[in-house]
Amino acid sequence: MEDPEAAPVIREIFGLYASGRFCFRTLAEHLNRQDMKPPRGEEKANHNRPKAVIFTGDVLKDLIGNASYLGKVLVDGELIEGRHPALIDDTIWQACQEVKRRNVRRTSKAWTKHTYPLTPILLCARCGGPMHGEAAGRRGRLLRYYGCHASRCNRSAVNPSQPRCDARMLRGEVLEEAVQQELSRLVPSDQMHTALRGRLRAAGNQSGKPRNQSEAAIKRLAEHLMRARRLYEFGEYDWETFCARRDEIQEQQRQLSEAGSSESIDMEWCEAQLLDLVTAWEAADPGQALPAGRRHLRSAGG
Repeated sequence: MEDPEAAPVIREIFGLYASGRFCFRTLAEHLNRQDMKPPRGEEKANHNRPKAVIFTGDVLKDLIGNASYLGKVLVDGELIEGRHPALIDDTIWQACQEVKRRNVRRTSKAWTKHTYPLTPILLCARCGGPMHGEAAGRRGRLLRYYGCHASRCNRSAVNPSQPRCDARMLRGEVLEEAVQQELSRLVPSDQMHTALRGRLRAAGNQSGKPRNQSEAAIKRLAEHLMRARRLYEFGEYDWETFCARRDEIQEQQRQLSEAGSSESIDMEWCEAQLLDLVTAWEAADPGQALPAGRRHLRSAGG
């Protein structure tokens, strides 16, 4: 059923954004000046985040991209007609998406030209929050930096008076080189490769607990899925990239679930994981990021 309090707010927000006069940030400022509050039910299902008390760019980004207000639901990566009433029509929806695409092209030229392979693993040493990549011009040169997301984003929608993190930006090349040097110390020797392969083969021949192995693998995939969702929320993934990554993870989870107790150790796959990460990194061109399977590494220094 249509919420009599939230529905008019939603319609007004979509109408204002569709006009093209606002970006997410300026629209949030406009709504906050009007003392409007983000609409959200007290018992909203499948939502474990705290309730926003003011509008921010991130809150509006989620709202404008939510097709449920168009009367549709997402099922297996495809939008289909839902059983709930639409609050906006297709004309307003398409106009909002066009404004959104136009604003991204205007403000994200540098971001689209550079990759920041350490963003999935870096945490701010000062506040513990995730870090993001950013490019800035200095003396005619475009330099890459890593910085705390909390230091660059708008006010918190949940705690508007909360101070922003004051951690400084770090040069991307310097940080990536430092991580590479640390990884180079961990390169396994031929003798270590031989020993690891021997242990893998021995483990494969033992009667272990395949069900526990399968459950652990499914749990790891669930963590990867949560990380992908977080990267989408932070803007590191666009919608298409997130859907592709999500479908890949869910397919792996399905295969593991079906394997059940018949699961066995795949020796070829295990041995393939013994690749030299540093060599792969050095061989990659500047437009490539870390291999997806390596993103579970953690930064020792935050």
